[in-house]
Parts: sequence; structure tokens; C-alpha cells
Amino acid sequence: MSNPYQPPDAPVITPLPPGHPSVVKAIIEAFSSLTLERSAILLGLAIPQLAFDLATESLQTSGRVGLFWLLLLATLPFSSLRAAFCMSAARSDRSAHAPSGGVALREAVEAWRRVFLADLVAGLITTLATLLLIVPGIYLAVRFSFVDVVAFENRLGPAAARKRSGQLVDGRFWPIAGLGLVFLLPGTTLAISTAALAETIPLLSSGLVVTLVSLGSSVLSALGSAACWFYYRDLPQYEPPDGPATD
Repeated sequence: MSNPYQPPDAPVITPLPPGHPSVVKAIIEAFSSLTLERSAILLGLAIPQLAFDLATESLQTSGRVGLFWLLLLATLPFSSLRAAFCMSAARSDRSAHAPSGGVALREAVEAWRRVFLADLVAGLITTLATLLLIVPGIYLAVRFSFVDVVAFENRLGPAAARKRSGQLVDGRFWPIAGLGLVFLLPGTTLAISTAALAETIPLLSSGLVVTLVSLGSSVLSALGSAACWFYYRDLPQYEPPDGPATD
């Protein structure tokens, strides 16, 4: 007869199998997934960010700091929605059927809350680490590269998504860091350079330039999520989406 007071056996933790999918392949697939219809929807989802970017200078010069931060916070959900849309489109490209952009958008709306919460918590942690010390912030940003992917694909909550993302990055830090730079660096560099040279070259502060930089950065950021999804899908430990959301 077994002892009812005997503690249960410790769970067996199986190490994740190795695997290094092609970063180049993931990048190519991400850009290839951007059809004309999907591009139009993605640009439409970038309009709130564009409106904020166009209003930034006037809000700062007029001293309306509170309104500035309020509008900035309002743009964050649309960033997660764009990411979810691109991941939904990427998933359809790997399936036996390719639904329309409207179907991908509906799937993105359904998954938006999970992606937004996971991104928000990971972003706050990364920002805090960056303010304290830059290097830990960069390290955490790479560790959290798959947060939105696993929140979208496997219906994980913020804590579970961060843990799973860290497991996926283990042993693949530099390839994934390079994958992120491909989509983050061009938009960030362009935005910083145009802002720095705006006083010297007035044309760079024109509405047209701001519009192009804003839309370009928004699209690249969302495509980065699609590239991470393609990379994740090729991993040996890819988990098909099923089951209820967990945290």
C-alpha cells in the first residue's frame, strides 16, 4: 500500500532538441507573404501610428505632454494587431489553403489580446532593463523575440510566453539577434537620422518623409514577427497550436 504522505516524484524535464533553421529563408518567406491585398490591410493598420508620428512635433512644441503619451499608448495595440496579422498570413502560407487577407485579419483580431499582453509585459521589462543597463536590455530583447509568436500560435499568457521564448532562443542567440536586426535596424536608423538632420535639411521634416518613414517602420516591424513565426515553425520543437490559453 502506497504512503499517501509521500511527496510526488519530481517532473522530468526533457532538454529541447537542437536545431538551427535558416534565418535567410525566414526573411525571404516573410517578405514573400506580403501580397497586394495583405499590404493594403497592413498599411491600413499602420494609420494610427502614422497619425501619431505626424502629430508628434506639434504636440511636443505645444507642451501637451499628457496628450502625447496618451496617443503613444493608443498606438501600442495596433502594433500587436499588425504583428498578429502578419503571423496569421504567414501561417496561411504554410497551410494547405491560403485564406484571404480578410480571414487573416479576423484571425489576428481574435488573437490580438494575447499578443498585446505578452508584448506589453515583455516590452516593459526590456525597457526597464535598458534604462538600468543597456546590455541587459538588448539581451532580454533577443530572449523575448518569440513572445508574440508563441502567444499567437500556442495561446500562451505573458509569463508562459516569456519562458517559452527564452527556451527557444537558448543556443540560437546570435542568429535570432541577426534576424531581429534585419527588421529593426533599417527603420530605427532611418527615423533617428531623419530626426537628427531635420534642422539641417528641412525637407526631412516634411509630411511626406515622415509618412514614408512611419509606414516603412511599421511594416518592417510587423514583417519581423512573420519572419520569427517562419523561423519558429521550422524548429524541431515546434508545437502545433492546441489547447486553452495558459499563463
